[in-house]
Amino acid sequence: METAIDFHSHGGIATFCWHWNAPDKYMKPGDTDQGTPRWWGGFNTSNTDFDIAAVMNGKDNEGKALIDADIAEIAKQLKRLEDAGVPVLWRPLHEASGGWFWWGAKGPDAYKKLWDYLYDQLTNKYGCHNLIWVWNGQSAEWYPGDDKVDIIGEDIYAGEHNYSAQNAKFSELLEYSGENKIIALTENGTVFDIDKVTAANSRWAWFGTWCGDFVLSNGHYSDTFTERSVMKKTYNSDQVITLDELPWYTK
Repeated sequence: METAIDFHSHGGIATFCWHWNAPDKYMKPGDTDQGTPRWWGGFNTSNTDFDIAAVMNGKDNEGKALIDADIAEIAKQLKRLEDAGVPVLWRPLHEASGGWFWWGAKGPDAYKKLWDYLYDQLTNKYGCHNLIWVWNGQSAEWYPGDDKVDIIGEDIYAGEHNYSAQNAKFSELLEYSGENKIIALTENGTVFDIDKVTAANSRWAWFGTWCGDFVLSNGHYSDTFTERSVMKKTYNSDQVITLDELPWYTK
């Protein structure tokens, strides 16, 4: 929270993705095949027996109480940001249609009920009015509706040195809503070539490059996914707004 408040004070735009761990009660015992404790990846379907469909249809009241407690704790932190005047690009329950996270493991109906419930709790019960709701369920069937989504996103990890504008997916996202929704590349590995983006008119509102070897390796810039020349061209393009170019930026 302190980092987000400080970033905002210098003109940055804060965004949070919630890797929501399933309640401890539902974690599978032992370690993963890679030797890490399962709770470390408690958001992954493979590490938990949590059934969100049973929670949302009223068959698991204990599970419901536990997610209510989690939502209450998250709300406290989001309210800290609101009290500090910080708006948040808020991206919970992401990549649902892949099924690898527990919130997407039981299909679109249970997922959309959970999205609706989370939206209602944070907005109406806890009064978190600093949230800009970013949805990237990765499939139109999982879209919870225009009234509970502000921005539609997609997570795309193209191959090494694949600098495509991803215009086919951009065009697909435009059809998810009957309104004019902002479209964002909410996660990416390889950074696209900005010239290809402008040529295809795929105007992604932002791109959120993931960490690790996608950018750095052993503390140094890594060309493994995005060559240095492409990264520099994209960041220096007149079509890309960087932090120092935001009108409210301060050092």
